[in-house]
Amino acid sequence: MKICQITATFVLLITLLAGCDNAANNTADNTAFAGPPPLSIENALREVLGKPPEAELTKKDLARVTYLKVSRPRGTRGVIGIPMLADCVNLQVLDLSGVGINGVSLSALSKLESLQELYLQNNAITAIYYLDGLTNLRGLNLAYGIICDISPLQHFVQLEYLNLAQNKITDIEPLVNNVGLSQGATVILEDNPLSQVSVEQYIPALQDRGVIVKW
Repeated sequence: MKICQITATFVLLITLLAGCDNAANNTADNTAFAGPPPLSIENALREVLGKPPEAELTKKDLARVTYLKVSRPRGTRGVIGIPMLADCVNLQVLDLSGVGINGVSLSALSKLESLQELYLQNNAITAIYYLDGLTNLRGLNLAYGIICDISPLQHFVQLEYLNLAQNKITDIEPLVNNVGLSQGATVILEDNPLSQVSVEQYIPALQDRGVIVKW
């Protein structure tokens, strides 16, 4: 009888210990998967509009925004809410530098035809064809990205300032084909693997039109 009691007690102890181990493991797993919160575009818009979290954010509200600079707070990773920018139809200046967006995220900006200045430097952007509709841009900063193809830029005829520094660009013929790039415009091409044709033909062609080229 005593042996049975000892055995039962021993089994119970082992069960309790196993339960503690599982709980500890679950806690560790949750901690491992719990990362820093993402940057919220909605919060940035609410701050600009003075709208508290409990208040509804309508399309009419978003249409009032003409200037938006989004800064990444410490301890955040990733970004959410980019699609909301599609309803900021009167935006003229948008600064998303270093927020962590990619080329696909730019689709939300494609119909912001009022945009005049767009800052997208320090992002992992590989493609810019989503920006095709932003032909009224006067200033565009795409520095410190992973961009190779700049074909869409030939249609941005209002550009006065273009920063493409530190990307993967070899061919700048689209800039020569941009008839709007002329006297007084500034183009920055520093730290790109420019082709020989770009260096020997296309850059001089831009300079002959009065474009300030830094490379």
